[in-house]
Amino acid sequence: MTAPTLLRDLTPDQQRQRDALVALLVAALIFGVGPLAAAILAARIAAWRDTASAIYADLGIDDDPPDPDVPTLQAEALQTAHGIAATWRRDATAAATALATAYLLAHGTLHGARARLTRELHGWARDHAAWKAAQVANAETGDAAHAATLAALALVRAGSTDFAGDPQALTVTVWPDTAAEPFCSEFAGKTYPASMASSIGPFPAHPNCLHYVAVNS
Repeated sequence: MTAPTLLRDLTPDQQRQRDALVALLVAALIFGVGPLAAAILAARIAAWRDTASAIYADLGIDDDPPDPDVPTLQAEALQTAHGIAATWRRDATAAATALATAYLLAHGTLHGARARLTRELHGWARDHAAWKAAQVANAETGDAAHAATLAALALVRAGSTDFAGDPQALTVTVWPDTAAEPFCSEFAGKTYPASMASSIGPFPAHPNCLHYVAVNS
């Protein structure tokens, strides 16, 4: 059989064979949403509590810091997990389709392709997961930390803690003080009255965003 040289040269039968193999390969990479949502929830709760505790400690507040709204965090974690799973399936399908198409264009058949494409797709999955996991962790913990900052500030400014200073004199600063993205550059390194904290950002503002709102003691 003569190998097709262009994607448009694939016959309907070849396309069906490719799509069937792609579905089989991708199915082996699909993960459960439940365990992922549980991991995201745990990370969000930890980030919230660490941030709120740090703010209270920096301000010399002995009261217990605010607890996270776990049901809300749980719903957000589940929504995020479903989004990640859908994106993963889409990206894995695109990668598997590209690999299978390249093999088909080179050999004219998918006979013997499964073992090779499985190895190649697993390599893609390993590399993809390495950077995607870091991106997701940054986004999820950063989002929870930002919410905790606003919640802690709201209690302090309302006079609901034993803060010894003037709550209305508190300020916040956005760190780091440099930014590559136009949105973040508007805020990076600037100090604002704490009353404006809820209108700053929110951060993280984009994938891999490192900016956060810090309360100045």
